[in-house]
Amino acid sequence: MKTAQRRASRSQPLPRVSGRLIVRFRRGIVWARRIAVERRGWLSEAEFLDIVSLCQFLPGPNIIGIAVCTGTKLRGGAGALAAAAGFLLIPWTAGMVLGVICLEYAHTPLLPNVLGGISATAAG
Repeated sequence: MKTAQRRASRSQPLPRVSGRLIVRFRRGIVWARRIAVERRGWLSEAEFLDIVSLCQFLPGPNIIGIAVCTGTKLRGGAGALAAAAGFLLIPWTAGMVLGVICLEYAHTPLLPNVLGGISATAAG
């Protein structure tokens, strides 16, 4: 019976499977709870709910606030910095690299045309 279910799940079309993955990965708070409360035991259920309610009140993404609060509870200020760096360092680095590349090729006539097309697309 289980092998028949596995075969059925493997034969699903790709858009259906990728749609499920997108829905699953959009639930950051669920994943944070699963890791911090269930798997690692860093927080109790009540502590996690208190942190979530605080982070919903504060400006900014909830998941970063949850990570910072959890890092603060576990390791103090260093934990808070490590949690914030984990969420912010990779996008910042990617933006900085793209900025340096744009500056490197700013003299070529192709770059302003590409950036103009991107800005027109972003504007709608």
